[in-house]
Amino acid sequence: MYQKSNIEPCGLSEQILVPGPNVSRGGLVKLPEDVTFDEASLIEPLACCIRGLTKCKLHKGDEITILGAGPAGLMHIILAKLTGAGRIVVFDINQFRLDFAREHFGIDTYNVATEKDIIKKMQDTTDFIGADTTIVATGSSKAILQSFELTRKGGNVLLFGVPAEGTMVLFDISRIYSNQLSIIPSYASSEIEINQAIRLISSKRINIGSLISHRFDITNASEGIRCARRAKDAIKVIITAK
Repeated sequence: MYQKSNIEPCGLSEQILVPGPNVSRGGLVKLPEDVTFDEASLIEPLACCIRGLTKCKLHKGDEITILGAGPAGLMHIILAKLTGAGRIVVFDINQFRLDFAREHFGIDTYNVATEKDIIKKMQDTTDFIGADTTIVATGSSKAILQSFELTRKGGNVLLFGVPAEGTMVLFDISRIYSNQLSIIPSYASSEIEINQAIRLISSKRINIGSLISHRFDITNASEGIRCARRAKDAIKVIITAK
């Protein structure tokens, strides 16, 4: 469930009102000249991913499993590779997005619609150890349950995707206890991660703009929203002023 924002009247408005405390506490930042508006549209989601991975305290060579190859999952790939992660494996049901992840980042991808037993697949590929960190970049309750099985003893499970309000999961908590899993939820970002995201983009250390697959004029915003929702052949959809 998303919390109410301070944006008034809405994110698609030409001008918005920003509360004074947000300005005085560093929540309003000036966009560097070398960051395009397209790139700027991805600052906030990138900052959210930075916050989540910072909580996980990744180490070089860590094996990462990501459930969900949408924009958030792909941003986690970019950041994990930047930290020197070892093998990265991504699962999703959207073959278009899996193909994009494999072709652009050179990682292993599996379609859960055809790869029925992803737990066994990970056991086979990690010598029955499991991932050091599993990132749940989807709100699916099934993915949350799978993450507990995909992660090694003493590993991290990052709950990043937004589950629907009222989502319930049933799992033997004693197994989480005995396997010493760290369950790490991460929501939103602060001005700290926002500025980190801007520096990463501005310095060209990452090519975040490569995730933009569709652009819609604001007069056709409704179609852009439908495209993003269908996600059949889309990665990141942005709406522009012209």
